[in-house]
Amino acid sequence: MILKNRIADFEKKTEAINEHQKAAQGLEEFMKALPGGVAPANVIDKLNDFAEKRKVRIESFLPGEPKSEALYGKSSIRLDLSADSYRDLWLFVYDIEASPYNLRVDQWSGSIQAGRQGPGAQSSGEEKIHAQMEITAIYFKK
Repeated sequence: MILKNRIADFEKKTEAINEHQKAAQGLEEFMKALPGGVAPANVIDKLNDFAEKRKVRIESFLPGEPKSEALYGKSSIRLDLSADSYRDLWLFVYDIEASPYNLRVDQWSGSIQAGRQGPGAQSSGEEKIHAQMEITAIYFKK
């Protein structure tokens, strides 16, 4: 009887070890499948590439404080932008959101500014779109 109990305990432990190995393998495969992030130091380079492609001008940027969690980290950057058309601006946003770098637009505001030559001057008829955005980059710790 004692031998049967020991055999049953051994079989349960063997099954638990096999389940643990399967779970560890599944976690490893999951971590490999996660989309690649971009290092916080390289976020502005990627954003600049998108801006050049869409003829959007980055007037200024302000990096935020990086935050680190147990499994991931994130950093944000605030951008002041200008563009000649809403289409260019929206394509810029699309490029950010559709990129493989885990970038997202967290906040966005925009306005239209009529072109002027100087104080009291008449409008030149050209309008520029100005926008402020906060972009967050998320990277997974593998």
